[in-house]
Amino acid sequence: MEVEGREAYAFGVDVSVPPTAVERVFVLVASAGGYDAVVQVLESVGRRSPHAFVVAIKASDGPSMLHETLELRTTRRLAVVESVQTLEAGTVYLAAPAMQLSVTKTTVVATPRTAGVSALDAVLHSAAQSWGANATAIILAGGGAPVQAGAQAILDAGGELYCQSPSTAPIDDMLISVLGEVGASGVGSCQEIGGWVREGLSADVRDTGDPERFEVPLAPAFWVVLEHLRSTMGIDLYAYRTATLYRRVTQRARTLGLDGLDAYLERTLSDPDELEALASRILIGTTDFFRNKVLFEDLRRWVVPAVSGQDSLAVWCAGCSTGEEAYSVAAFLHSELEAAGSSAKLSMIATDVRGDAIEHAAAGSYALARVANIPTDIRTRYGTVEDGQWKVGEILRNCVRFSVQDVLADPPPQDRDLVLFRNVMIYLRPEVHPRALASMQQALVPGGFLAVGESESTHSLDGGFARAGVRDGAILRRV
Repeated sequence: MEVEGREAYAFGVDVSVPPTAVERVFVLVASAGGYDAVVQVLESVGRRSPHAFVVAIKASDGPSMLHETLELRTTRRLAVVESVQTLEAGTVYLAAPAMQLSVTKTTVVATPRTAGVSALDAVLHSAAQSWGANATAIILAGGGAPVQAGAQAILDAGGELYCQSPSTAPIDDMLISVLGEVGASGVGSCQEIGGWVREGLSADVRDTGDPERFEVPLAPAFWVVLEHLRSTMGIDLYAYRTATLYRRVTQRARTLGLDGLDAYLERTLSDPDELEALASRILIGTTDFFRNKVLFEDLRRWVVPAVSGQDSLAVWCAGCSTGEEAYSVAAFLHSELEAAGSSAKLSMIATDVRGDAIEHAAAGSYALARVANIPTDIRTRYGTVEDGQWKVGEILRNCVRFSVQDVLADPPPQDRDLVLFRNVMIYLRPEVHPRALASMQQALVPGGFLAVGESESTHSLDGGFARAGVRDGAILRRV
């Protein structure tokens, strides 16, 4: 047992230290399969923290292996509570075997585990009662342990509730139950949650972009709609900007004349067509043929000279939407390589998370008003006009292949000379950018080119890419 104001070290020497003030108490709860999630969150919090962390693991799991893992993978002070210990900033508290924890304003208390009572739910209730608005619950991977009441108590007291994204959890029953019955202040990967603890919850979650602001947590119906999209259509939106998602879901409900998200949830559950319409509305991309002049200038200036002596040019267009940019770039590169006397064979893989967008792109048929931006010579050579439609010709059909793919979840194509990843990151939460860019880097050969939107940055992967030229532009090069 630790005496108040003292800290026990592994060397067996007690050194007197004054208790350190605690700003917030974070209660991390997990069940089967949640060990690694706890470790990842605490690793991501950083070395110094003004907060205290109380970890509650389902009784059948026990704390011992977690304690050993945390010792190996974090630099944070660990305390196994057998009776009563003082709450101190930067310390992680675990229950001794056969014990369960509760939190007071100044201490963590261990008592014998009570049969039939959820230790996870009990510690959440105690934190809500003692710390109120300065308590945060972090719900991590696990089976169906009953924690909804405790999570609700945290919110009712004015605290915050973070949930691990079900997409990242090996067992997601507990997460889905909490999201569906209680809601959440934020949903993200373990690393993202650690960042929220370290820096404060992202303002993106608090602001819909509408003139009025809304309070977290977001209603359970919102998260259930997202989960329904994931489980039914395979579209995982947890990594997208929450404010944008919330705005588009609520706008869709208003368009249908429905009174609130609960009514809209019922609509999506009973009408598969509406769920597809929502997916298209949420993931709608702003695209056009030959949309960005700077991109094509940079392709001509940097990419074509670099690859013209090769036997082939392999391209990946990620987030291609309905295909306009993919066909534009393919036609431009084909004509430029031909003009340069290059025999490099062009092949492009174009992907998007939306199946309906990929079907449209693969059909290769566009209204004439949509192709007005295509230079006349390219429009004539690479397509034909039939029945009021411009239809992609054989040259481009042989160059471009379309498929459904999630850049955050699916492995990227390999050995690409050029990757187009333009105006996708603006829809993703900033915390996710490094993961997306790492996928782009993995797809590229050394020295390969990456095209991003002019307003998008690769700073989150410093050292991975460098500008191809002196001026700011659309093209970067893998280091």
